[in-house]
Amino acid sequence: MIIDSLTEASRYVSLHPLFEKALRYAADNYDTLEEGCYRLDGDRLKATVEVSSMRSHKDAVLEAHDRYIDIQLPLSGDESYGWRYRASCRDGRGYDKDRDVEFFDDAPQDYFTVEPGQFVIFFPSDAHAPLVGRAGKIKKCVIKIRVE
Repeated sequence: MIIDSLTEASRYVSLHPLFEKALRYAADNYDTLEEGCYRLDGDRLKATVEVSSMRSHKDAVLEAHDRYIDIQLPLSGDESYGWRYRASCRDGRGYDKDRDVEFFDDAPQDYFTVEPGQFVIFFPSDAHAPLVGRAGKIKKCVIKIRVE
């Protein structure tokens, strides 16, 4: 997992062949992103901008992905996340291949908050519980990068 500011995104472009394109898209379009799904490089790189309801700590559920790395950016407010090293999760509900997600009943090991202008990168080894925060809705962008 990586947490940083979009102004420092260039530090991470060498980690994956598509990180530069993904992070440039986020930085260049940050203020104008509209709700919807966008294919930036076929199935290899895609972005979803959505407005979602926030959850309490107790209602947040850990999830992890096998085929995609997530870059998540809150656009309209702070978003907290629960995190747990995926290999330490014991209560998986089974991997859904079509949706590329497995949910876990384990509790997060830690929580952290990401503010607008920042991003978090979740790798397949990171179980994460998104959308934790005060009641209400948040606009956010999730960029999916296929694991090469």
